[in-house]
Amino acid sequence: MIYRKERKVAAAVQSLMAQTRDSMVCFEFVEPVDPREPQDVIDMKLRNARIIEASGPFARYFGYKDRGEVIGAHLMDLFNNEIPDWFVNYGQEVEDGGFEDIERRIEIPVGDSWRAMRVYMQNIFDGPLLTNQWITLRDVTREERAERAMAEQEQLNLLALEAIGLENFVVNLREVAGSRRTEELVRGIQEEKHWQEIHSDDLPLLESACERFCAGEQKELHGLFRVSVDHQEVWLEAWAVASSRDALGLPESVVGVIMDRTSSKQIENKLIGNQRLESLGVLTGGITHDFNNLLMSIMGSLDLLMHRNPELSDLLGVIDDAATQAVQLCEQLLTYSGRGTGNLAITNVSDVLGSMRDLLAITAHQNARLDIDLADECFIRCDSSQIRQIALNLVKNSSDALVGNTGQISLTLRPINFEERWRSEYALGENLHPGEYVALTVSDDGAGVSLDELDKVFDPFYTTKFTGRGLGLAVVMGIVRGYNGAIKITSRVGEGTEVQVLFPIESNPDVLQSDQDAPKLAVLSGTILVVDDEAPVLQTVGNLLKEIGLDAELVPSGQAAINAVQQKTNQFAAILMDVTMPDLDGIETAAQILDYDPRAKIVLSSGYSNVVVPEKLKDRVQFLQKPYRLDVLHEMLGDIRTSGEKDQLRNVSDY
Repeated sequence: MIYRKERKVAAAVQSLMAQTRDSMVCFEFVEPVDPREPQDVIDMKLRNARIIEASGPFARYFGYKDRGEVIGAHLMDLFNNEIPDWFVNYGQEVEDGGFEDIERRIEIPVGDSWRAMRVYMQNIFDGPLLTNQWITLRDVTREERAERAMAEQEQLNLLALEAIGLENFVVNLREVAGSRRTEELVRGIQEEKHWQEIHSDDLPLLESACERFCAGEQKELHGLFRVSVDHQEVWLEAWAVASSRDALGLPESVVGVIMDRTSSKQIENKLIGNQRLESLGVLTGGITHDFNNLLMSIMGSLDLLMHRNPELSDLLGVIDDAATQAVQLCEQLLTYSGRGTGNLAITNVSDVLGSMRDLLAITAHQNARLDIDLADECFIRCDSSQIRQIALNLVKNSSDALVGNTGQISLTLRPINFEERWRSEYALGENLHPGEYVALTVSDDGAGVSLDELDKVFDPFYTTKFTGRGLGLAVVMGIVRGYNGAIKITSRVGEGTEVQVLFPIESNPDVLQSDQDAPKLAVLSGTILVVDDEAPVLQTVGNLLKEIGLDAELVPSGQAAINAVQQKTNQFAAILMDVTMPDLDGIETAAQILDYDPRAKIVLSSGYSNVVVPEKLKDRVQFLQKPYRLDVLHEMLGDIRTSGEKDQLRNVSDY
């Protein structure tokens, strides 16, 4: 407090006011202020206060030419007869018994703008009564505007970070020592979004990164980790640097950002999953192709034994049943690999699924409710049997997922308009382009699938069922891959699962006819040229041909076949040729033979069912999938007549 001084200092004060560069003013209350007085009385005394001293800068700030013009003016003259808020608040402080000096920041309007002032008030008392007050005004507009600009920029930065999925964090390590620095940094990162917990597999990695950063071993902190948000797994990436360091160069304050990497991680996982599935598909397809060649020798020889020894039919029938099951398993594996597409035709899937209502109802558990909702027309290019297999597999999986075998299963079929932004949500989504697709969706309210299991459901032989083989969804994936479609699975543990399969839509069901409508090959009887790089297959096919009365010339390669045709022109009634051979494959060999002899009759054969034949060869070659039986081979050749002869080859009934 400063109590009234002797008037002898008045001259010194006047000299100070004339020389100072600060905006200073001293006013006196005509009537001293008693803090115990009512507020309206204090307000009136504030209005009547008069300026007794002022500096030149203060006078000029309020529009006066010099300090002499402002001395004697009422304080309210400076403020357009309105008591400023800071004066009112000050009066309230006085009323509450406050007698301390006051420092306050104020804003003063100046036209359409404003100026920021730092106000220092020094009270002068005479006993308990306030009689005078010194006020020093310092213009802090520049600093204030800089601070506001920084705050606005910070807000813009926050908005920008939020717009691109970033969150910022600040961790103070000044008062933390030792290993607690790492703990504090991890806690600061984790508490930014109030996550339930960091994944147990990722927490040690994040702690290790924080420990190295706090020890000064690395300039930047980087960590990729998973957290649980609303029972969903979210991938986050943290980047941080030290905004200040201590004398030892260790971080004192850490600032950083956290980015949500869930979408990009999902895309990355899908790409890895697709690559894994593609690799497995190639491996599975190759093994199955080779196994089909083995089955060709086994089943061909078995057919010969059964034909020649009917008395052994019971014993050989057991072997035949096992071989047939092996063929079916190979078909499933080929379908998984995307190398088996069956007999394709443009088909209304609604009709196919509609005819399965009773079968699907039997597939679901007795206590489950199955709802089927099918659009009237949904045409796709497919093999109807494979669509039935997809529906049965998906409904069976949903039924098995129901808790206590009770719950709801829904199967819907709808055309949808696919959008580019959905691509990353689908396995095989790289096959998709914006436009119309047919969506087959099967959902249930069963147990759901965990995130760890969700990444494995398409793997062949992976199953959570005690009696399962793990080929259900793997086969579905293979069929969808072969159709250039895509598949999406969404699931929550305890809430259920939804599987959606997309097929390219066909608008005109009359454009394409089924492959099975192709006319039988009109081949002349006589000698059949058999081309295959597998010696057991060559020998078996030769034996089958001899069994139905044909001669066979066996060659092990495409080049050997071309040489034989050129050396023995018009001597082969037909050419039965494997597709997959080293050096010169069956398709290229067929093209060269047809260039040399356009009348040549060629049958291509393969362990794969989706052999792509060039457009120029489609009407000039036939296809026979391995392993084929004796009756199938005989049926294909049964209507063939020899050139110049009328004897027809024996029918199946002849043997």
